[in-house]
Amino acid sequence: MKKKHFEYISVFLALLISFLLGRESKSVGYEDRFHNENTYQNIPKFEPEGPQNLDTIHLLTGESPEVYVCNGKSSKRYHYKKNCRGLSNCRSSISKVSLEEAKRRGRTLCGWED
Repeated sequence: MKKKHFEYISVFLALLISFLLGRESKSVGYEDRFHNENTYQNIPKFEPEGPQNLDTIHLLTGESPEVYVCNGKSSKRYHYKKNCRGLSNCRSSISKVSLEEAKRRGRTLCGWED
């Protein structure tokens, strides 16, 4: 029985010492080799769909992307996606128009899409 207690105490002390040494190395400026500022440097950035990409297409092709607008009297926004959360409030019909036409009508980009 005493031998078993000795083994448990030995394992506990070994774990405690390794934990304390690990904590000490962090507090004296140990640099984590696996998660430093260069870790994620070579991972490509995610480019979301939306205004940035459509404006780029417009510049490259000369064509204005099509957007969705609510035809209601108080409508002030345009939307890149027909299922935009902002369009769900439209109680009138929804039209697909060019971005230039939407801007000509004084519409601005929906806050859910910027």
